[in-house]
Amino acid sequence: MKYPGACSLEYQNVMNIVIESLFQWDIKNQKSKGPGIFGTTVAFAPADEEQGRKTLHRHIQLWIKEIDHKLRSE
Repeated sequence: MKYPGACSLEYQNVMNIVIESLFQWDIKNQKSKGPGIFGTTVAFAPADEEQGRKTLHRHIQLWIKEIDHKLRSE
């Protein structure tokens, strides 16, 4: 709470590890490194928010290559 900028940077570092490890997304080159836990990530859109108690969290929308209209309808 004393250093919110440092907390935000650490939060961003942790989120980058999650994106690279779980989604197999190369952040530097903006492309997939292969299938992640949901399949091959084509793109993603993160949105970071701060709650009233000063905690950060992220919503992520993923576009996965292997998820097609048939799979979604089931």
